[in-house]
Amino acid sequence: MRSRVQGRSFMRVSSAAGALLLTPAAAFAAGGLPPGVPDPCTLVTAAELQAIVGGLKGAPKPGDAGAGDISCEYASASGPRWISIRLHDGGLAAWKRRNGGANPVALPDLGKDAFANADAEGSADVYAMKGKLILRVGMPKGPQAVEMDKSIATKALARLP
Repeated sequence: MRSRVQGRSFMRVSSAAGALLLTPAAAFAAGGLPPGVPDPCTLVTAAELQAIVGGLKGAPKPGDAGAGDISCEYASASGPRWISIRLHDGGLAAWKRRNGGANPVALPDLGKDAFANADAEGSADVYAMKGKLILRVGMPKGPQAVEMDKSIATKALARLP
C-alpha cells in the first residue's frame, strides 16, 4: 500500500507561544469524520471501480479519521497495485504548488483549477475541488493511470456535497 509520507488530510497548523501544533480539525467528534465530510469509501462503488481498474482484492481500507487521514485505499487484483481516494481541506492552488510537480496538467472538465500530476513520486494523482473539499485520487504511475484517476474522480465528485 501507499506510504502516508505526503501528509495528513484535514490537519491544521496553528501557533501557540511560538510552537507549532498539529491538531485534527474540530477534534473529529470522538475520532469520526468532521461534520459534513463524507466517508471516502462511499464516493465510488466497488462495481464502478472494477469497471475502471479491473478486479479488486478485499474490502476497502479507510484511513484513520481521528488522526486526520480522511481516505480510502483499495487493492487491485489485476490493475494498479493500489487506488487511493482522499479528502483534504485548504485551497487547491496551494496543493498545486506543493504537489503539482514540474508539469501539472490542467483538468478543466473536473472543475476550476483541477489538475493531475502524472509522476508524483511514483504515483499519478488527480486533484479536484467541490465546495470546500479537495478530492485527491491516486494510484501507481502508468500509461493509463491519469485517465483511470480522472474516471474515478468524476464518479466521486458527483457524490461530494
